[in-house]
Amino acid sequence: MPAVESLLYEIERQIRGRSPAGKKKLRKRSAKILCSLKLYLEQVIDQYTPKDAVRIAIQCILNHWEALSVYVEHEHGIIDNNLTYPKFIIIQTS
Repeated sequence: MPAVESLLYEIERQIRGRSPAGKKKLRKRSAKILCSLKLYLEQVIDQYTPKDAVRIAIQCILNHWEALSVYVEHEHGIIDNNLTYPKFIIIQTS
């Protein structure tokens, strides 16, 4: 998984400052990587028992797949919300 994550973040670094067409082209690479990841997760999930933590984590990812991967379909989408997360924590703890 870290290798996949690194690839996706590297593509996002390359996207910065590109035209919408350039972003779309690079995001197609991300979409292919994500598709491969999803297929892999669907193949390995049955190797784990229903109560196994790994299976539960994989199932959670698959259950939220659309939300996790939708950013590749949008020009202004972002891979994560790391910039807003600290602000959310401050609001929650206030």
